Amino acid sequence: MHCKQYGLALLVIFFLVGVIKTCNSFSEVKKPEHAFKLFLRFAIAYTIVVYGLDLMLAIFEIVQGIISTIMTSAGFGESSNTVLPQELITTIESCRIFREHTFMGSYTNTEDYL
Repeated sequence: MHCKQYGLALLVIFFLVGVIKTCNSFSEVKKPEHAFKLFLRFAIAYTIVVYGLDLMLAIFEIVQGIISTIMTSAGFGESSNTVLPQELITTIESCRIFREHTFMGSYTNTEDYL
């Protein structure tokens, strides 16, 4: 599962950035209370990333199933060709402007427009 690997990699990067921001020197990390606080923050963040990611993916799967069920029951699940009504086709074909213009925009029958 790639999402968990990316999440853990980001966790490590952000944790190290947080350690660098909070500690003025490496000697502060040697203090047991500060090291324990950093370890506790890392453990909580690890738990949130691992279990939160699984929970988020499960929620996405449930919502995706609900949406696909709604889309299928509404008729959007399958594609179909769009067809113009025959009356519209004959009306468009009977328009004089489409018959008298060529591809380049010049008129084929100019005396009707003069």
